[in-house]
Amino acid sequence: MAFIAHDDHVKVTKILSKVASMPILTVSDSPSFVDNGGMVGFVKEGAHVGFEINVNSVELVGIHIGAQLLKLAKKVKGIRIL
Repeated sequence: MAFIAHDDHVKVTKILSKVASMPILTVSDSPSFVDNGGMVGFVKEGAHVGFEINVNSVELVGIHIGAQLLKLAKKVKGIRIL
């Protein structure tokens, strides 16, 4: 797992391109992280923190996210590959 801090948001694209084919779960609190190819993005909702998942990015490297976790996500981007 690689956590990319919000402070590194300028480097997000560069970091994601370097680990794109590796089975490394990418996680960040950077805005629009899953829209930019990241796998799991933390999002603030008032006093709470939720998460978003980019299913295409996750399954492309062979990582599986279970249905129960997907149900808890605030946003799921992509189509599940069967």
